[in-house]
Amino acid sequence: MDDYGQRFNEAVAAQLRAERAAKGMTIDQLVAVSGISKSQVLRLVHGKRDIDMRDIASLTQALGLDPVTLISRAQARMAD
Repeated sequence: MDDYGQRFNEAVAAQLRAERAAKGMTIDQLVAVSGISKSQVLRLVHGKRDIDMRDIASLTQALGLDPVTLISRAQARMAD
């Protein structure tokens, strides 16, 4: 059975990687700006940990995005 939550988490992680790459931001820069530990950021952007709204808020702020934009793009990624 397909787990929507897992697929959504993976889509958000993939979108975070894409947004970071589009901004030309390194993981270390994302860590510094977001205030989230490097190990945690790595787990989040690789889909190894469920992402919560606080993490989404911190990461999108660091990337100069609105959280709704990230989630909308992740949902579109799931539809593809």
